[in-house]
Amino acid sequence: MKKREILWLVSLLLLCVRCTVKEDYIFDESATARIKAYITDCGAIITQPEHGWKVLFEPNKQSLGGYHVVMKFNEDGTVRMVCDFLAEESTSTYSFNESQGAVLCMDTYSVLHYLSDPRVPRAGILGVGLEGEFEFVIKEVTPDSLVFSGKKWGEPVVFYPAEADDWTGRMERYREHIEKMAPQDDSPFFRALTMNLTAINLVYDPPTRTVVYTYSDNESEQILSAWTRVYGTDEGIRFSPAIRVNGVVLDQLRYNRTTRLFEVGTPGVTGSLKYSDTPPFPFFNSLDMLQARSTFACTPRVGTISGSMTSIFSFLEALMGGHSIYMTSELQLGYRGLLLAGMKQFRIIWDIDGRGPWFTFFGAQSAFAGEALYSTNYRLEMEVLRASRDQVRFTWTGENQNNDTQFHTNMTSQLGFAAFRQFITDPAGFTVVPSSNERFYLVNLSDSKRWLLLSKE
Repeated sequence: MKKREILWLVSLLLLCVRCTVKEDYIFDESATARIKAYITDCGAIITQPEHGWKVLFEPNKQSLGGYHVVMKFNEDGTVRMVCDFLAEESTSTYSFNESQGAVLCMDTYSVLHYLSDPRVPRAGILGVGLEGEFEFVIKEVTPDSLVFSGKKWGEPVVFYPAEADDWTGRMERYREHIEKMAPQDDSPFFRALTMNLTAINLVYDPPTRTVVYTYSDNESEQILSAWTRVYGTDEGIRFSPAIRVNGVVLDQLRYNRTTRLFEVGTPGVTGSLKYSDTPPFPFFNSLDMLQARSTFACTPRVGTISGSMTSIFSFLEALMGGHSIYMTSELQLGYRGLLLAGMKQFRIIWDIDGRGPWFTFFGAQSAFAGEALYSTNYRLEMEVLRASRDQVRFTWTGENQNNDTQFHTNMTSQLGFAAFRQFITDPAGFTVVPSSNERFYLVNLSDSKRWLLLSKE
């Protein structure tokens, strides 16, 4: 039996030797040597184009738009970069390594690092920034293109040879047009985009370069919302996917410097993008949509200094104004004071024991408190202002329901409490504007620059 086992082991060893010999015959060099040779070839190719390379970064097509970058790699190990999201040109050093095959790395802080910087504000999502990359696994390198995948997120990235205009004007034009899409502080809330005889309400989010548009569907007679990405162009902006409403397809807007308006640039479609104090159409039954879809609506929950890193990021983001996307500027200062007093969320709860709605603060005894959480609720009377059920007014009843006297005192002693109370009980009332992802805006009827965004938790 032992002799038979020894013979079996000898046969196995001979087989291994044959495999090793065959492998060495096919590859004259080791894997490490082959990667080094490949990196040398890549290094020679990426420095060749006279004007460098250009790339459209699309970090996450499910939630982000596109960011253009132009790069010129030099033989001394430096790379110049310009982009359409930062005004300043940056210079980084670059290198190659073998951590996951051949990898191209930007070694010092650059515009690419900005896209991946977790400190870059992005409402509702903490610690990931704009999901960019500064290390790229090389897939294919030719004089006509560089094909990579991001090392962290794995998304494909393709570089193409750049042109002189990419450096001298194109990135600046892209950035200018994208920045003109951002709403100004003194602008009315509503942005009506007319397309032939159809109007939509458009809300643009600058950090993510995305648009949510709301419209009245002719077939279903319902208020619907959709989402699209925004990209800078030489003449204005383009949408991808294209906006499709009631048979009209729109994929681009041109910026008119004379009228200072974005105008429809799609053949066969006329219209423009204008600010307005009034909605472009009634948001039929939007109040019912809000009540039916949301047990309560709120600002994002805020963490404590003593909590996890995510909670700390959330708390600091709120104090620095990172939640400004959720509320009008007049509420920001008071909001920070309420956070320091212990508020974790502001809510409107639509039903407590069959009664409501309720104006609610939810939180802890202080910003530094642990897990003990409290709430204090103030009942509101609600009046629907018109038959389309998209306008509403709230009245303070004076009735409150709370489970902790100290928390109630902490909240009501803050100036922010008065600011929120006066805002929500403004006699003018609100238009309820539906958005995507279970979100609704309350927009003041007398001054549309005053608004609050409510989200389903």
